[in-house]
Amino acid sequence: MNNIPQEQNTQQQLDKLAAQRQLYSDAKALQIISVVISVPLVIAWSISVAILPKMSVYAGLWGIIVTFLELLIFSRLQNSTQEKAAKIQQIFDCEVLQFNWLNLNCGIRIEPETIIDASTRFKHKDPNYSTLKNWYAVSVGKLPIHEARIICQRSNIWWDAQLRRRYSKWVIFVLVTLSIIVFLIGLIGGLTLEKFLLAVLAPLTPAFVLGCVNILSITKLQTDLIGSEKMLRLFYKK
Repeated sequence: MNNIPQEQNTQQQLDKLAAQRQLYSDAKALQIISVVISVPLVIAWSISVAILPKMSVYAGLWGIIVTFLELLIFSRLQNSTQEKAAKIQQIFDCEVLQFNWLNLNCGIRIEPETIIDASTRFKHKDPNYSTLKNWYAVSVGKLPIHEARIICQRSNIWWDAQLRRRYSKWVIFVLVTLSIIVFLIGLIGGLTLEKFLLAVLAPLTPAFVLGCVNILSITKLQTDLIGSEKMLRLFYKK
């Protein structure tokens, strides 16, 4: 009763999915870099200061530099890349599920060159797009278009929400664990207040900034998901 199963597997739509996957992968790579310089190195600096107290000044300087890098470069690049990926997903959904882009108030469409570049890079990992085919269940093709829309979009919302919740719990767990480890190292090392500030709190700052940025991002995305679900209900009534 609709052509969703056929349309989602056309080359044009698979290119969009490939671009979306690649951009999310790029954002994840940036996040991994942020985590590496914000988490494991914090423990390394704390141990170094406990053994060599003269390193405390360098530990504090490192914490300040990494904090600025996270705020001014990594978080901005990551958010920008994720927004592009989400926008490409919106384009895919509009075309496959037969939504009107202007009615959804999605803003400016992503340039075709961005999609081509990202999908080309994804082809190195999956030349045949085997992991992208049948993005939505083939069975939705038997439903009226308005029912198929709500089922497909609700599956997107549920899947994304689950990932966000799991990730937010992981971020909180890592921050709490890291704080306990670093504070214990500081106590065992018998650091003075000055050295504690430089060797413990300053190096911890990038990790807390990373955690706060990610938690705020997750909160915003969950709010957007609720808004998307309300919009879907509106379209379902139509």
